[in-house]
Amino acid sequence: MSLRKITSLTALLALGVLVVSAIFSYLAPRGPGSSAWTALGLGKHGWFSLHTNIGILFLVVSILHTILNIKPVIAYLKNSDGKLRVFTRNFNIALLLTVWVVAGSLFDWPPFSAVANYKEGRGNRERHHEVAVEPEPETKAYPEKMPFLFSRRALSGVCDEYGFDTESIIRRLHNVGIHADGKWSIKRIAEENDTESSTIFEAIRQMQ
Repeated sequence: MSLRKITSLTALLALGVLVVSAIFSYLAPRGPGSSAWTALGLGKHGWFSLHTNIGILFLVVSILHTILNIKPVIAYLKNSDGKLRVFTRNFNIALLLTVWVVAGSLFDWPPFSAVANYKEGRGNRERHHEVAVEPEPETKAYPEKMPFLFSRRALSGVCDEYGFDTESIIRRLHNVGIHADGKWSIKRIAEENDTESSTIFEAIRQMQ
């Protein structure tokens, strides 16, 4: 038995499952009633759970794999003279690529925004006519585009910032089929209603 071999093979198998679960998690529909969706005998939330858990396994074995292969990794960080130099050309390229993907995902840069908004855009357009447009007093203009980290904020905090009455917003969300609670984050509201955070953002925006 070899720990190095077991780690490498586990990482390979976990990566395969991670790719499959990522595909089905991405293809899973959003919106009311979508919980009934299944693929290969597994429901939407089942795919989400599998993707999360297999991702944790892949993370653990990847860290262990790096530790077991630390000598080759250190060799990658040496220059042509054999001296250790962290910021080599190869490392800099890898770092820039990683930073680009992370920043693009966080700040909604293309082409990453296309991946995140592909299904959300269609869902939002279908729901526009369902939301009653009614003016609400506010102290700050509600943004046209969902702000960074908006989904992590509590609904009551959002209402306070933009001068909305929390109970009124909750009632009006219920009227369009969205169950909500003032203490819940926008993300939780979206999850409880099998939809996206951008849908909740758009619903509130239409209520101004």
